[in-house]
Formats: sequence, C-alpha cells, structure tokens
Amino acid sequence: MADLSEVWKGIRDILVGDATLVALLATSSSVYERDPPINAAFPMLTVWQIDDSPNMRLDGYGEFFPSFQIDVWSTSPRTNEQIKERVTQLLDIPRINSDQISTTNYNVTRLQRENARFVGTVEIEADGKRVRHLATTWVATVKEN
Repeated sequence: MADLSEVWKGIRDILVGDATLVALLATSSSVYERDPPINAAFPMLTVWQIDDSPNMRLDGYGEFFPSFQIDVWSTSPRTNEQIKERVTQLLDIPRINSDQISTTNYNVTRLQRENARFVGTVEIEADGKRVRHLATTWVATVKEN
C-alpha cells in the first residue's frame, strides 16, 4: 500500500475540527485509528485504510483510489445516524463539500461514501453497555503533487 498517512491525518483533522461532530462524540479526541484504547468512551469513530489502488489509465496516471472505513460506535441508533450524516456532510467531495483535501504530497479531489451498514451490537464486558456498530466505506481519488 502507498503511504497515505498524511491523507488520513487530513481526514481526521477535518473530523476533529468540526464543532458539530465533536458535540455528537464523547470528546474531541474520539476519532481513532483502527484499534481504539480499551477504555474509550462512546460514541466514537474509528478510521482505517482498507486498501489502495493505483490508476493505470493514461488519463488518470499517478492517481490512487484508496478505500477506507469509518466505523461509528454508539449506544444509540439515532446517534449513529446523526454522526454518519455529519461525517458525510464533511467528507463527501465534491457532491456535498466542494473543498478538496490538500496535504504536502497529495490532493484528494474526490471522496465519496460507497455504503453504510449496521454491523451489529456488542456488549462491553466491563460495564454492560450495548454498543451499536455502523460501518461506512469510502473511496477517495488521490493524486500526488
């Protein structure tokens, strides 16, 4: 996989920099990479890269089409939906949000949610909370500068 860590940091910065989303989450630091800390508060988000795919077409040479997943973890189905919709408003480029994500080495010109699915409910052993897991899959168009 390509090292797109600064792209993922740019996406995370957008999420944690939004006052509306932060108000829906447990804390402003409730956006984690794939494995959150054991004592993380709910609701929270996890973001992780699934894969990347270089574009070999002549018209898109140098582009990558990485896919990643944003998981919403909450004790309330309504909160899951609110968080999912706010994330979509912030990240769906260019359909909803016209601003691209620019980093030192990359430009993200397209970012769209492919799907959202309810994965299931898990019970947290320590306190008996039942946490609902909503997974959203995203695909980006990333071009190197």
